[in-house]
Amino acid sequence: MSVDTAFVEALFYVSLIILAPVFFKISRTTTRYLINRYISDAEIVIVRKQGGAVISTQRIKTSGYVVDQLESIRGDA
Repeated sequence: MSVDTAFVEALFYVSLIILAPVFFKISRTTTRYLINRYISDAEIVIVRKQGGAVISTQRIKTSGYVVDQLESIRGDA
């Protein structure tokens, strides 16, 4: 019982075509994570207002973990 090499080659290329979008998404997500985590130096500014008057302003750097910074700010309030 032998396997036809053309059949195996066709299966290989079909699997590459099927998996190409998955590899693209994974590489795109990884690239965005690495760029945003290690290269980005932007700031997010949170302004709290009550009745149109500014109560407080917080600055968060995007190079750190944003969720941890938001939790520490919420703990201070």
